[in-house]
Amino acid sequence: MLQIITYSGTANPAEHLESFKALMELHGVSAPVICRAFSSTLSGVARQWFRQLKPRFIGSFLRLSKAVLTHFISGRDRRKPLAHLLTIKQREDELLRDHLIYFNAEVVQVDDYSDQIALTAIVAGLKQGKFLFSIGKNSPNTLVDLLNRAKKYSNVEELFSSRKTVRRRNNSTEDRKRREKGEHSTVNAKRKKEDDQDQNQHTNRHLKSRFHRYITLNAKPEQGRKEVELSKET
Repeated sequence: MLQIITYSGTANPAEHLESFKALMELHGVSAPVICRAFSSTLSGVARQWFRQLKPRFIGSFLRLSKAVLTHFISGRDRRKPLAHLLTIKQREDELLRDHLIYFNAEVVQVDDYSDQIALTAIVAGLKQGKFLFSIGKNSPNTLVDLLNRAKKYSNVEELFSSRKTVRRRNNSTEDRKRREKGEHSTVNAKRKKEDDQDQNQHTNRHLKSRFHRYITLNAKPEQGRKEVELSKET
């Protein structure tokens, strides 16, 4: 059995057909065998589609290829126009390196690519900042020149970005420590207040338990002696 990647109906069918045909020709397989072996490279919805074909539908591999391309045309690569590059803009919070990585990923999807158009599109999509100011003062002549300058600027930009991240993390740690310290002080103050209240209540209860009868201060001496005697009896 020859090893080949299976096709499920979601990728580009043209690439699968080309890979399969090249492998068959490499091993000198005859045309009838190529048609019979093709079904073994299908999976998922692609295999279900193949099983639903009418008997004697496949007269040649050319007809089979046309049927595959027609049915799974939605999975073929959709090329983008060259003007698409002019719509790519750098976000305000996006680093230059990340923007160029995304730009390069879009470049491979356009037709009629040219370095001059790519150069114009990159400059037009840059956000306001030091790198755009540098490009305006000294315009690059080629795309390679622009990318080299962008690489140097990206290294400096990422260095400052990493420092800001460290500074922000340190500030966050300090804020957390201050909050924890403030919460600790608040807990201690609350605990001290509760202890003082408990102490006052204990003192009041102690005083009330010691003095439960009192002699009237403006009473006559005879009345005072009687009250003293009554308090002794009790």
